[in-house]
Amino acid sequence: MRRSYIMLMLLLLGAMTAAAQSFESLKRSKGKSELYTAVEQALTGSKPVPEARQAIATGDWKAPYNGKTPIYLVMDFLATHPKSQCSQAEQILEAFLGRKDFDINLRHGSLVPPFAYLIRENYDHLGGRFSSNYISDNVLKMMIESGASVNTYNTDGGTLMSFAMDTKNAYLQSYFISQGIDLRHTDEKGEDDMYRLIAENKLDLLRQAKQRGTLNLDINTLKNEPKSFARHKELYDFIANHCASQAKSYEDLTLFRKRFSDKKALVKQKYETMARQETNAAKDFKTILEVIKRYPDLESIYASKRLSIYRADVSKLDPIYRNALKEANSSKFGSWDDPFVLKFIDMYSVKTKFDPDGKVSVAKETADFYVLRHALNDSFHSYIGKEGITYSRGLFGIQVPHWENEDRPAWDSKPLKIDRKMLSDGRAVLQRGSRHGFARFYQNAASMLNQRERALEEWIRSQERELEYSRARYDGKKQQYYDEMCENCKIDGEKTTFPKGYAEAYTGLFWRKVPAQSEESGRLVLKNGLSTKWKYIYESNRSYIEAEGGVIVFERYDNVDEMVKDIIEKCRSSYCK
Repeated sequence: MRRSYIMLMLLLLGAMTAAAQSFESLKRSKGKSELYTAVEQALTGSKPVPEARQAIATGDWKAPYNGKTPIYLVMDFLATHPKSQCSQAEQILEAFLGRKDFDINLRHGSLVPPFAYLIRENYDHLGGRFSSNYISDNVLKMMIESGASVNTYNTDGGTLMSFAMDTKNAYLQSYFISQGIDLRHTDEKGEDDMYRLIAENKLDLLRQAKQRGTLNLDINTLKNEPKSFARHKELYDFIANHCASQAKSYEDLTLFRKRFSDKKALVKQKYETMARQETNAAKDFKTILEVIKRYPDLESIYASKRLSIYRADVSKLDPIYRNALKEANSSKFGSWDDPFVLKFIDMYSVKTKFDPDGKVSVAKETADFYVLRHALNDSFHSYIGKEGITYSRGLFGIQVPHWENEDRPAWDSKPLKIDRKMLSDGRAVLQRGSRHGFARFYQNAASMLNQRERALEEWIRSQERELEYSRARYDGKKQQYYDEMCENCKIDGEKTTFPKGYAEAYTGLFWRKVPAQSEESGRLVLKNGLSTKWKYIYESNRSYIEAEGGVIVFERYDNVDEMVKDIIEKCRSSYCK
């Protein structure tokens, strides 16, 4: 027993010792590393930089304290101290960058990478600006040449070029361009470095960027208005020439010609070449009109093609016109209108006034012949239509049709208007007269058109008589239908159907009164015609009926006989006319 007790105590003691050792280890892991402490002391001047460099060369540079690795201590110091006080900090930074395993782009936790952290902290420290008294050229060069991105931004999206220009540091401006900085990056205000370089007449930097291949500028991305820098002739010429060289599409060329109106010669060859290509590709007058609209100032290029297309269309029109004239003189009317005639009029009279051979008037008279031919030859329409079906309330408050045969005949005025317009259009053709060979036909057509107008009036009267006959036939059939339905408005014997209109209030319902000897005596029930299941529609203690599909509310009755009587009266009021 004593031996077991001793063993238990030894085990407890061992566990406590292990826990204490683990706790001390945890404390050390969360405390400052030797490297962190050395950097901190060197920055404050309490440790010589050479000793700190030795710790940096061999220590764990990734070990954090209070949410930061040692390199962020260096960034904090450089960001918040004038560069005249940063000699030790630069030496410490150089020591970090000298390690082969050091990664300048490795961020810790939610922090941005060290280089971006430096720029943003400095910008915020100075109240949203940069100063030439902070962050030396050497610091920026060392970090970029060690792998930090030259396209690093501050808190509002400002770039390193913004830093160089705000601090008026010509060396850094040129250096950043040599490193391929993106001049098109837009900050939160919508501004970019390209705009600023042009606005401040930094021609040497723009040339340097172009030579390096990073001058990402064209007529669409040029944010500066040309007139704003036109006073700098050399800069103006450089930008104009560069944008002209980048113009590729029609939209690019027209925008360039608009923005650099005094430099149109720079894109003249491209502009004319594009116009020739589109002119050569044009197959009809519609497409050549599109070319004319796009290049209104290049008539010399498209004039010949426009005329050749016009003459080709005239050659299509001539046989159509001759056939119409032949038909008019023979008085043997056809029925087909060639659509090319109206197309010719639209192209050469509506969309443009280009008609060097005077053929539009020929096309218009040919179209007039078609109109007059229709007025003299086409059959009149029928003016008898159908009225819409009428509805009334059914047994359960649901709308059902009274009459399910064809709709009642009615007068339709729309086709009558069409026929009247057809004749009035023909009359207008005669009033215009003819200059292209249709005059004799028009003389004969005048009397024919008079006959047609009289025929239309007679046709209208015949249609009115036909409508009266049709309505009488319809009304007779309808009354016969109602008489038959009226006979069904009763409940007689074991099973009787109501009229179809009532049945449609609930699909396929059949009605019956429950036999007196049944256990369900005293109830009126219904049956769905699509099944064999009966449903109650009345019970003395309820004010509703139950049916498949839900509850239908209706009047309360004291007894079955009262309900049956009411149902029959409603039915007769609908059908017994």
